[in-house]
Amino acid sequence: QVWMGGEELILTPKEYALLSRLMLKAGSPVHREIL
Repeated sequence: QVWMGGEELILTPKEYALLSRLMLKAGSPVHREIL
């Protein structure tokens, strides 16, 4: 589940996977090839 501003966001599996990768690398640049 993903929440923003107190509301649940409905993400596709692809969107969720992308968000997960970005969160793991929070504060660091992520190269396009990794995504």
